[in-house]
Amino acid sequence: MGIVGAGLVAVWAYGLLRDSGRVLLDAEMNAPVVPGIREVIGANPIKANICDLHV
Repeated sequence: MGIVGAGLVAVWAYGLLRDSGRVLLDAEMNAPVVPGIREVIGANPIKANICDLHV
């Protein structure tokens, strides 16, 4: 029973590391809203350069 519990904890820990790693490393978001935001800011008459976008 202890080996099964250790396996369950290992699977949970791996999933936690995978999910939290994306957030901590600022992974690029694949949402359709990001290109829309870039287009709206780029179409503005005031020139702006987006260096880092967090949505």
